[in-house]
Amino acid sequence: MTEPMRRSFLCLVAVALSNCAETPPPVNQLNLYVRPWQGRERAETFRLAPPAAGREAELPPQSVQEALLPNGLRVLLVSRQDFPLVQVAWVVRRGAVDAPAGVATMVLQLLAAQNKGWVLQVEPEKLCLFSSVPPGLVPSVFQRGADLLLQPKFSERALTAERARLRTEELTDLPSDPKNLMQVVGRLVYPEGHAYRLPVQGAGVLANSVRLSQLDEFARMHITPDQTAVVAVGDITMSRLQKLTGNAFADWKGKAIERAPPPPSIDHLPTGPAITLVDQPMLTQSQILVAAPGTSILASDFEALEVLNEIVAGAPTTSRVNSVLREELGYTYQAMSSLDARRGPGLFLLIQSVAKESTVESLRTIFSQIERLRSENVPEEELAVSKARLRSSVLLGYDSFQATLQELTTIAAFGLPTDYTAQRLARIRAVTAKQVRAAAEKYLAADRLRTVIVGDVVAIRKPLENAGLGEVQPAIDVRR
Repeated sequence: MTEPMRRSFLCLVAVALSNCAETPPPVNQLNLYVRPWQGRERAETFRLAPPAAGREAELPPQSVQEALLPNGLRVLLVSRQDFPLVQVAWVVRRGAVDAPAGVATMVLQLLAAQNKGWVLQVEPEKLCLFSSVPPGLVPSVFQRGADLLLQPKFSERALTAERARLRTEELTDLPSDPKNLMQVVGRLVYPEGHAYRLPVQGAGVLANSVRLSQLDEFARMHITPDQTAVVAVGDITMSRLQKLTGNAFADWKGKAIERAPPPPSIDHLPTGPAITLVDQPMLTQSQILVAAPGTSILASDFEALEVLNEIVAGAPTTSRVNSVLREELGYTYQAMSSLDARRGPGLFLLIQSVAKESTVESLRTIFSQIERLRSENVPEEELAVSKARLRSSVLLGYDSFQATLQELTTIAAFGLPTDYTAQRLARIRAVTAKQVRAAAEKYLAADRLRTVIVGDVVAIRKPLENAGLGEVQPAIDVRR
């Protein structure tokens, strides 16, 4: 046997012997042996004595740079040379509420279809096109962006194809599809004629009424340099970004028509039942949505409502609803609540899924936790933790390019100052327990809450009617 062969043989023997050895018990991070039956006990001990919180994070030392072209086009940049990528977005400060239903969505869909690779975002009050490229390809992105925005082209053939796609998508969606459910929520929360009542997406039927002339009219009246911003994050300097923007868009002229005032606040919700059911007999779980109209991102109490949202179910495990339904009762993996940022009354929405047998108790828990927030001040320790957590989530966004870009699109879409994030963090820090309670009393009053439950109606309807949580509407067709 040669020397190389002998070494190989000895290695194989050593591996075989090691596999025959008794496997040692698992070792934790402190290098202490833990028997399987001790794991739960140690976990419970850890929950009772969590580690102390570290120093609160601070806003990264990266300022938002700004420039303004003579034609009114705004340029925003967070320059970062630590990653060889540039993310660019074209943000139009007009959206779905500025045109008949389905028009703005159709405009952006057809523009994006002309240049594959763009990511589009349609919201009630802004339209965005995103692209991400290495620094060397940025000029080509600006050329393609200029081709789209300066000379938008729409054809009857493309419009017909997009109508068919939307209609097919609508017919194949399940009733529990988020787009369908948001149509129901919009009708329940916003009154007839309100700009936020109709959905931004999932409107295949509405798209059938969109005409080619409406697309041209929207582009001419709303997609103009004074209502558009170029925002970028990544390995590019402001001087280069400004030069590229000027070369591509210097000849872009025109001004948008005067914009309608922000949609009004909601004093009285549409009359109707408090609880609406959507039937899906095959589901073993119930999906619960609790919604209410909130306030404008520009309102003085918006940050108080943000903190309230964090306390209700904004935090994955430590918020009030999650503490009870997840940690104590084990009914749900996670409840989530969110707050839309809009010029008018954005939507507060809480979503969770539970076993259908737990539907009534889960809904009762949600209502009772909201009632507590309306009737008593949040303890100072809980308030401080919630504010710190909300501030940290804002700051954490600056760790990623995408989240930083989204922050810039918000600044661009609502015409906010470049130090908006710093101002927002300061306002969150200043929120008091009294302000949180006032926000709960004003925006989450019992008569402002509307609930949609998707599930097995045969199993959940009678228990809900007997629970006394509000009038229950029988199953509806969400696609109507």
